[in-house]
Amino acid sequence: MGKYVIFISSRGGRAVAKDAVTSSLLKEMKRQGFRKHHVEVEAENENDAVKALNRFNDDYLTEVKEYTASVIFVCLCAIVAFIVFLFSNR
Repeated sequence: MGKYVIFISSRGGRAVAKDAVTSSLLKEMKRQGFRKHHVEVEAENENDAVKALNRFNDDYLTEVKEYTASVIFVCLCAIVAFIVFLFSNR
């Protein structure tokens, strides 16, 4: 397995082997509208690298969704407790 660097743009993504990334490649990718993704993935080939990145993104979005749901639930409980506290003191 090798490490791959992912470059993304609005038109899609491209995986490049980490040892093949040079400063001239980075400049060329920027010129073409790509930017380097912060995640490096281990994969057998470029297609597997893109699939691994997609799995990573899906897992990340699921975690964010679960975290957001938890925060909203806690906030709603705090609001209800505050309202009950206000009306119980009158």
